[in-house]
Amino acid sequence: MTPEERDEKLATVTAHLTVYAEEGDFRSLQETISNERFPAEVRTVAEEKLPLAVERYIGICVIQGNYSQPFQLAHDESIPSGSRQLAGGKVENAARRRVDICVDTGCFSELAQMAVEDILSQETRQFARQRIETAARRCLQVAVDQGNYWELQEIADFTELPEALRNEAMAGIPAAQARHTEAKTKIADGATRLKETRKARLEQALIDSATKSIKECVAKGWYDSLLVIAADQNLPDDVRRMAQREAQSVAIRWIDMCAENGYYKELLAIADNTELSAKVQARAKRAVSQAATVCLEFYLSHNHFRDLMELTANEALPQKVRRRAEKEVEGAALRFIEESYKNGIVEPLVAMTKDGNLSRDVRTVAGTRSIEYYFENKYSDELLKMASDSNLDPNLRVLAGEHCIDFCITDGWYFGLIRIAEMDSLPERIQDRAIEAVGEAMERRADAALAEGKYEEIIWIAGNPSLPEEPRAQVGMKYVSRLVGDGVEKANIAALRELVANKDIPQEVRDMAESHLASTSVEVVHVNASMREKALKELRNSKDGKTNGKGEPPPHAPPDGGKAATAAGPA
Repeated sequence: MTPEERDEKLATVTAHLTVYAEEGDFRSLQETISNERFPAEVRTVAEEKLPLAVERYIGICVIQGNYSQPFQLAHDESIPSGSRQLAGGKVENAARRRVDICVDTGCFSELAQMAVEDILSQETRQFARQRIETAARRCLQVAVDQGNYWELQEIADFTELPEALRNEAMAGIPAAQARHTEAKTKIADGATRLKETRKARLEQALIDSATKSIKECVAKGWYDSLLVIAADQNLPDDVRRMAQREAQSVAIRWIDMCAENGYYKELLAIADNTELSAKVQARAKRAVSQAATVCLEFYLSHNHFRDLMELTANEALPQKVRRRAEKEVEGAALRFIEESYKNGIVEPLVAMTKDGNLSRDVRTVAGTRSIEYYFENKYSDELLKMASDSNLDPNLRVLAGEHCIDFCITDGWYFGLIRIAEMDSLPERIQDRAIEAVGEAMERRADAALAEGKYEEIIWIAGNPSLPEEPRAQVGMKYVSRLVGDGVEKANIAALRELVANKDIPQEVRDMAESHLASTSVEVVHVNASMREKALKELRNSKDGKTNGKGEPPPHAPPDGGKAATAAGPA
């Protein structure tokens, strides 16, 4: 912290301490002085401000007549001695101020207590005793005017007051009680009138709100909400009758709209609603047939076969509508299957294959289309799921298995064939075909890996003991042929050696690799000998200054081979 920042912070703290002193808050200054977390400069300022704070506090006590606080400060060792002396000298002043306040407010009982207070001087106690009667008369006057009979009773029971004053207070008690009762009655009457006014306002607000809600419900066609308003016992009868009347007319309009738009379920609900009139219920029942027919035509145009099934199962509908819906379900379902197949939405078709509410023909078509879509788009996992799904029709599982086999052969997915071969839920002919196709799929995958240069995958296939051994041997031999056909390279020799050392590779592949490795080693020896002889010859020529080891003259040699430099001597 820079000196300027420190001075600015000290000035801010000093300003706060000055406010404490001006307001007489000497306790906060004492806390600052005793708190060692504050810097020494701050605590010094607080000590300087403490006498002023005590003086201001004593002044406040004198004004309020609080003589006990100056007395306590006069004996408080935590404040300076000068402040204690000042506090001791102000006790009597505060007490006399308290006497004046008690006289003005009629607190004669407090004056009686001050008359025997030990901390006050004899003169001040006598002064308080002399003013008791004056305060009592003031209290009597106020008590009579306001009906405070209990204060009159207190004056009458105070034995230190004159007999005449006490009798006067006793005589005024009945009138004060009557006035007090009258005031309470007026207050109660006013509260009752206020309560009635509020109740009337609330009732009117409730009526206005209900009327507004009725208009809104009529505009929006909410007959059920109008029935709720009509059943509300907190509303006046005329409002409830209006809501009931509007509910009937709105329900009739709603019936016509439902009939035109095919909302037959709404009409059935209206027909069963006993809160509506019998006339309205009968009209709703007559409109059900028209609405169901409209709904049936919509379902047919959009191939909603499940909604047609719902119409068929609804016994509340006319028999004619139900029979027609039942007849159209299968055609709508078949059209839905073809539309979903064209749009590539297959999930609903798979669900249809397991829906027992549909006919066998529909389930078969849905399953067939699903299988064809998965096969055309190469969703092999989905084909496997359908082939292994025990909840599916056996013929569909067989079809899914056959398509999956065709895909696995084409794509070289031999593991899919192995999984099909392990499915006991499929017929043996499907399992046998999958087993027979494993080798072909492995070879196709190996050919693709060889073309892409993925030799690690070739070694993994050939060295996987869980795969059939004959196809593994074919894959391994193709790999060896590729290595030998690439020519003599150190990398190919190392790969052949790895094949020979891999115990998981079929033995015929390892023998083939070892045979080629032996012949390759002899060839490498001959090649190395011819290359070594050629290199020595070029090295000798370079020592004669004829070549630079590459069959070319070195760049620093003269054109005549160095003879000119020899004749002239060293440069």
